[in-house]
Amino acid sequence: MVESCNTNKSYSKQESTQAVLNNISKNQVTPRKSSRHVFSPSKRLTSDRQTSDSSPSKRKACFDKEQAPGTPTSCSKKTGETSTTGNRSEMKPCADVMTPQSAKTPTSSASHNKLADTPAARKKLLMTPVQQSSALFEKVKSALHTQQPTEVLCREKEISSINTFIDSRVNGGSAKSLYISGAPGTGKTAVIKHVLQQRSQDIGQTVFINSMTVQSAFAMFKAIAVEMLGSKAAASVRTSKHAEQLIINHLTSPGKLVLLVLDEMDQLDSKHQQVLYTIFEWPSIAKSRLLLIGIANSLDLTDRILPRLNVNIDCRPELLHFQPYTREQIVTVLDSRLQKTPEVYKQVLDRSALTYCARKVSAVAGDMRKALDICRRSLEFTQLSNRKQNLLKLQDEESDPVPLNSHTKPSVTAVGIRQVASVVDEVYGSASSTANPNSFPLQQKLVVSTLLLLMKSSKVKEFTLGKVLDSYCRVCKKQDVAPSDQSEFVSLCQLLECRGLIILKKAKESRLRKISLKMDPKELEFAMQDKLLISSVLDKGL
Repeated sequence: MVESCNTNKSYSKQESTQAVLNNISKNQVTPRKSSRHVFSPSKRLTSDRQTSDSSPSKRKACFDKEQAPGTPTSCSKKTGETSTTGNRSEMKPCADVMTPQSAKTPTSSASHNKLADTPAARKKLLMTPVQQSSALFEKVKSALHTQQPTEVLCREKEISSINTFIDSRVNGGSAKSLYISGAPGTGKTAVIKHVLQQRSQDIGQTVFINSMTVQSAFAMFKAIAVEMLGSKAAASVRTSKHAEQLIINHLTSPGKLVLLVLDEMDQLDSKHQQVLYTIFEWPSIAKSRLLLIGIANSLDLTDRILPRLNVNIDCRPELLHFQPYTREQIVTVLDSRLQKTPEVYKQVLDRSALTYCARKVSAVAGDMRKALDICRRSLEFTQLSNRKQNLLKLQDEESDPVPLNSHTKPSVTAVGIRQVASVVDEVYGSASSTANPNSFPLQQKLVVSTLLLLMKSSKVKEFTLGKVLDSYCRVCKKQDVAPSDQSEFVSLCQLLECRGLIILKKAKESRLRKISLKMDPKELEFAMQDKLLISSVLDKGL
């Protein structure tokens, strides 16, 4: 009787096992109670642990999900992964059971994908508040560059005059040379380059040379020959006379118009101004196809240094003077630059600061480069201040740090009148320097006044250190001041060079070193803040 009972129990167990296997072969997942009889003790223990770790709702979704009979399923994606090997089947746990509840929220993943959809957005999310603040200032500073602008504003009259000059020669007129003068930063070079880009089709060859890059005045002939004829053709040039003859042969040969632009022409100073006279005579040579444009700061260069040009009508150049920028023009140019980043510059640069900068610059010299530099330096100082503030803010929040991809806006302090005023005081001198006489020593003032006196009397910009020293001793004697010796005088000149007031060139002997003013005389008088001393030196003379 006992044996029959055992036989019936084993027979019923075999039937149950066979039923489970048939259900699995039909791609149907059986309830949890039936599957436990199939697993081995080790498998059953693992399954119980995994199931107990999950919530009842997850176990029901994973193991008790009902499905229509005969419908193929992919258990690896929804309810588990089932594989059959012989008479044994193994079921891997469902992926939903091991996934955190927060990952099943559709809104969080979708919003993250939208925010990091583009590389720029991902880069912005990874930026810290310090980096975000610096990026704002860098965008505005890049717009206030001093390089060649894409458009030239507030110089329509000058552009029209240059175009008329070129059209006159292109149409067979008598125009041959043009001399452009104006203070530094008035847009002379920028306007010329702008016109050359527009008129490139009307001109056969354009040669643009900055005279500051030439070692000597006579070396200018070889530099022009290299630009006109090419480096290979000018390789055989050994003397300036040979280079001059090659240039004349090229200009008198048949061909299209050749435009020669010499920037900083007043640097071509030579004995009896032979180089400048020769260059201005090239357009008047028979069959010459040269059109000459010279650029310099001196208004009376042709009258003061080149008086013989006025005698020969064919060599006399046309004159075009660039006036300094007014306050309204400076604001217009700055606004046009900043409009390239309208959403950014309003956060870092106040409108009143622009107006203050334009008013100060226009009152001194109307130099557009100075206005751009002042704005850039003000942005740099404010950027450094904001960086320090943001770093301190991050240190205060170390107990609760802000994630790198958070949307916390950086702390940004805009450039105001106070920041611009401090930079203007450094560039042009402050009112406090007048009250403090030690801010600009008397001996340095006398050296600068001596240079101004020499420029006024001899109408030359560059002098030897020995000549300036002798004149300085005479000026000190007339002002009842004890002069410095040669070594102290050299130290004074070096200090002035460090301040950016003069240029001191090197030479084998100290007395042969060349000295010239780096600033415009009007700017220098304003920076000195001592008009009484300057006027006294100029009136008494040498």
